[in-house]
Amino acid sequence: MVIAGRHIELSESDSTRAAAATVRSYREHMADYAFMRALEVWERVDIDAFVKEFPENEIRTRAVERIEKTRARTTVEHDFPKLAEHHGSLPKIKDNPPLIFHPSRKRPRATRRATRAQ
Repeated sequence: MVIAGRHIELSESDSTRAAAATVRSYREHMADYAFMRALEVWERVDIDAFVKEFPENEIRTRAVERIEKTRARTTVEHDFPKLAEHHGSLPKIKDNPPLIFHPSRKRPRATRRATRAQ
């Protein structure tokens, strides 16, 4: 957000406030999503109406079984292990470069500066 703010020539303080608001909103929504079942997060998609449009009954039956299995699965038990790992008692977001990484001293100065501003 800070980089986008700089691009559209916002002041540093406005860019920083926008980034903080974005992070806060993300954190709050993720906390809500954490206890939802995987498909509840996507509740706006009418999956049942979609499945009714399948041309073959066999495919439709398999899809319904798969959807029910997915609905029973929670985000915490299914997705969390892919996104985080435990180091001691606290979870830590897994690195998945180039998009997800923990800044280090080895990174170029511009990258360190951009991630510090967030």
